[in-house]
Amino acid sequence: MLALSSSQFEPSLCRLWKRHRLARNCCAQSVQCTMETFEAIYKCVFVASALLVGGCVPYMYWRIHQIYKCAGAQVERAGFLWFAIYVQGSQSVSGIKMLEGLPQGIKTQVATFRLRSRRVHVGVVLWTVFLVLFGSVVKRLFG
Repeated sequence: MLALSSSQFEPSLCRLWKRHRLARNCCAQSVQCTMETFEAIYKCVFVASALLVGGCVPYMYWRIHQIYKCAGAQVERAGFLWFAIYVQGSQSVSGIKMLEGLPQGIKTQVATFRLRSRRVHVGVVLWTVFLVLFGSVVKRLFG
């Protein structure tokens, strides 16, 4: 058997220790690089989501304006602002009376709009909660 003296064994341990430290530093740098990449992607997704949510409001009012124009003289006395409030779900007496006086086709458009707007609102809320929770979990894990 070949016996190694402590002087021969010590340099190889030092080399192993240096390799281990180097590998650990490289791993830490790659995790940091990955975290920076993730943060950049997360910011882009968050900004895109904010623009999408911001774009929902003009779209909804455009749809209400289409219904308003189709209803014509029956709703012009109330004006667009009050009609928009009534269409979005106001349960006031004057709103119910005004909407009951509309033709069946307009009532169907209003019902469809209300259903779609509820779905959009729920989707936006759930997506926002998901983004915030996901970002905070990742921040705690890697930050």
